[in-house]
Amino acid sequence: MNFERYDEFERWVTSSHENFELEKGALEMGPFYSPTVIPGQPPWDFTWYVKFPDKKYIRAWEVYDPLPRRIGGAFRNPFSLHYGDLPPNEKNGFPVYKSADPVDIRIDYDRLHGSHLHYGGEDHIPQTRVKGMAINSVNAFEFVTKIQQHRCSGKALAEVFGFTVEPVK
Repeated sequence: MNFERYDEFERWVTSSHENFELEKGALEMGPFYSPTVIPGQPPWDFTWYVKFPDKKYIRAWEVYDPLPRRIGGAFRNPFSLHYGDLPPNEKNGFPVYKSADPVDIRIDYDRLHGSHLHYGGEDHIPQTRVKGMAINSVNAFEFVTKIQQHRCSGKALAEVFGFTVEPVK
């Protein structure tokens, strides 16, 4: 995901969020977003937590780094869209996230592993093994929507997200 300017990103977050409805009993924290250096200029970050009554939670975290000056704007790099058990530790009501926490699903991009998925007890499943879903195309609002569809329908996460994982060859 790319944005030319911070105000464009802010409008996208605001319009996406104002039409968003969480399931009954869910507690939302965020979304929080702000430039991290110079007002209105990349990088900026985005964090959103959703806690569910059954001790599950979502953590959506994205950083938008600057594109080269000749292009301008910002691109999402890295990001982590996490759904799993609520960790036992909280600070000021916020879940204390650790990358080693068990997950039901986590969709990630980082410089070390590239685009990858944590699913079905397997970590760092590369995009080359994930069919039917472009990892980098999933944004926080789509992720929360799909998690709620899974929770409401009881369908498997892979079915709701529309992907399969190819076996290791």
